[in-house]
Amino acid sequence: MQNPTASDVMRESSPAIEYIKKHLSCFKCYTQPADASDSLVQYAAITTAIGKFQKSMGLPGTGIFDPKTAECLRQPHCHNHNGPGDSIFPEQRYKGTRKLSYCFEQYPDHGLSVVEVRAAFEAALTGWSAQFVPKLSFVEMSPHKQVDIRISWREDFQRLVAENEEHNIDNRNTSTMPTPDSSSYASTEYTDVETVDSESEQHEIVKWKDDFFAISYSPLSKEGTCADIKIYFDDKPADEKTRGQQQVSDRLACMVIHQIGHILGLGHSNNENAVMWPAYRNAKLHGSDVSAIRVKYPLQTGGIDTIDNGKWYIIKRAESKPGTVAEIVAAPGGKLYRRDVDGSVWKYEGGGEWECVNQDLPAVQIDATSQYLFLLQKDGHIYRRESGKMWEQIESPSPHAPTRIIRAAKNGKALYQLYGTSQVFVSCFSNEVDCRWVLLDRCVKGGTVDIVATASEVFIIHQNGTIHQSNGRYRQCRQIQGEMDLENIKIVGSENLLYRFDATTGSLNEWDGTDIGSIYPAWIDIHLPEVTLLENAQKVMIAATGSYVYAYLAVPGTKLQRACYYNNRKDIWGTSGSWVQMPSIHLVRVEQFVAADSNLHCLDSCGNIYIYRPKLGG
Repeated sequence: MQNPTASDVMRESSPAIEYIKKHLSCFKCYTQPADASDSLVQYAAITTAIGKFQKSMGLPGTGIFDPKTAECLRQPHCHNHNGPGDSIFPEQRYKGTRKLSYCFEQYPDHGLSVVEVRAAFEAALTGWSAQFVPKLSFVEMSPHKQVDIRISWREDFQRLVAENEEHNIDNRNTSTMPTPDSSSYASTEYTDVETVDSESEQHEIVKWKDDFFAISYSPLSKEGTCADIKIYFDDKPADEKTRGQQQVSDRLACMVIHQIGHILGLGHSNNENAVMWPAYRNAKLHGSDVSAIRVKYPLQTGGIDTIDNGKWYIIKRAESKPGTVAEIVAAPGGKLYRRDVDGSVWKYEGGGEWECVNQDLPAVQIDATSQYLFLLQKDGHIYRRESGKMWEQIESPSPHAPTRIIRAAKNGKALYQLYGTSQVFVSCFSNEVDCRWVLLDRCVKGGTVDIVATASEVFIIHQNGTIHQSNGRYRQCRQIQGEMDLENIKIVGSENLLYRFDATTGSLNEWDGTDIGSIYPAWIDIHLPEVTLLENAQKVMIAATGSYVYAYLAVPGTKLQRACYYNNRKDIWGTSGSWVQMPSIHLVRVEQFVAADSNLHCLDSCGNIYIYRPKLGG
């Protein structure tokens, strides 16, 4: 028996290849090459299309049609592939409103109950509504009223869509707009509302469709104002129900929340856990969905990417279940990281979306610099990730000395760790030169309780309240603070300064390393102004970055709270700045204050994350 030739293999696999090409065309990943007879050109076009499809689904873009790619390709999916900027509502119309109306024109007669339909839409509308501040209201109206969104199951679905689609093609062929790709039969965006003439006002413009679902809208005028959006479902009798129609029944909740996202202007996500993933698989909003909608519609005037100094902004609202955020870490360059209670780590930068960065490496603690992100796992593994690169393990766990704390130097050149049980150790990992760990300190159990890092130094805090400055060699430390009660003391570091706050007395001291000949180097008192002091204040937060110090005080069980900042930059006469009261922010309870550059970030007990930037010159 002869071995099959390449032509034999191509001939045998032709049906499968045509199936793959058809679906890749549906995703707008494949375009028929000009010379379809050239097998190498055809192969290149298919592998390129597979790679594009893989990236759109969050897979490595290898161009190899593997089982994971096949699984994604065959899943029921949305046929809107017009890109992330595709919005039915004109931006200027939607952004000025806080209310959208909808109605059910006709419920299905086959396969789905009214209760199932209403439950799917109410869950989707409620989920998206909660992500807006102030809330976006979806109001149900009578079908006889003018509404924004109309929902209908139609037995004449195929005829209705075909008629509108045919008219749209005729209208488009008479315009100057380019014709759609013939291979993209499943996604048909034919015209912009501004190009529609009076004759086409009687017809709807099909935005996108498949065999059993379509979204369209009706243009009203040349000014670009939209009338109602129509969401059509194919309502076939039970004996005619196709596989596609069965998918509507099985995946209604996933389809509805996904399509409402499109109506609000979102494109597809490559995060497979997001509702905006191209395949209909998820019915609950994911963090990436929430981030995307808040970036598109900033929660306060001005937007996160154009922050107005001197104001608070919210960059992450709490999930439906409180307490999902465990900690936040700020780094120079406008970067903010958050660790959720499930161990996932998310990055936020420059007003963009929150991006999960640790996938299969659950964390119990994180720290960051402008160049590196560090991650500590429960078993003691420590990983380092340089911007845009893969995670790298820099420490293996020791069963006798588990790591408890990691701290990164502000200049990014070193990472410090505190580890051990019966004995407590502090060691330093250099991110430069030979990249190795160096032991700095060792003491008996309970001797060392914390470490604090500035730009290039680490300070070791012992249980008795003493603070020691390490010079980078084993047991070579200088004591800079005598014994004190640590219960009400907070120690924080900025780039080159160390701050000590005593919640009992309300005193704040700054240490810059200056030795004036006394037994310990000098701590300079920075007086908190009376306006910031609260009687019985027990909840105190201090954060520092550069020349700024931030303070937050609150009285437990009350709404009394104060926030202020101090700028220690000296003016031309050598006088330091003064305390400035920050605008009030109504938080349930502040859990964490962190700062980098001149930005202050705040995490409250519900999981909301805020950002504040002082006024210039403040």
